Amino acid sequence: GDAHTVAVNVVGEVYSWGTNTRGQLGLGSQVMKTQSPHKIEAVSATRVATGAFHTVVCDKKGGVWAWGSNHYGQIGIGETDYNIFRPHEVEIPFCDVVEVECGPDCSAAVTSAGVVYLWGMLLNATHDANQHFPRCFDPGFHNNLFFTRIVAGKSHFAYLCDNELKKKLQTLTYGVAGDDEMTNLSMIKSICLKV
Repeated sequence: GDAHTVAVNVVGEVYSWGTNTRGQLGLGSQVMKTQSPHKIEAVSATRVATGAFHTVVCDKKGGVWAWGSNHYGQIGIGETDYNIFRPHEVEIPFCDVVEVECGPDCSAAVTSAGVVYLWGMLLNATHDANQHFPRCFDPGFHNNLFFTRIVAGKSHFAYLCDNELKKKLQTLTYGVAGDDEMTNLSMIKSICLKV
């Protein structure tokens, strides 16, 4: 994150340290800053991701937990409270989440079924700019995509798909399309990867 770090060890214990001004450490509101790692007792995890001032983790059962700044809905719990100081479970129906990722003010999850969910500030998306609940991502151009990986930049997400034995990088982008063309977030570019 901008001023915090979150890590998970091999047994799934989650530790955080740094600044906690917006709840991004998940340690409650009493701790505002810590230079040494503190264990977050409420969750265990397999994956962890940090945004500018929020944190999202995937637990061993495929559930998602989030905490920190919720100004744009990036915690995904529907509440509009600005700061969430303790882990809250994010509801993604009928899904076994295998990966999470954060942009500065948004969050994403990939399920074992290859479906992507997005929430938080989604710049120039065709829907409302701030999604307070996870929304299933539909690229609109192909309904047989199986998403396997996701990474985030400041204003875009990139997805690795496995479709018909071809590897493609599907980039949902705002000015970052893998070429020099400026595009809108609602447009998708396919960039074939040489595997």
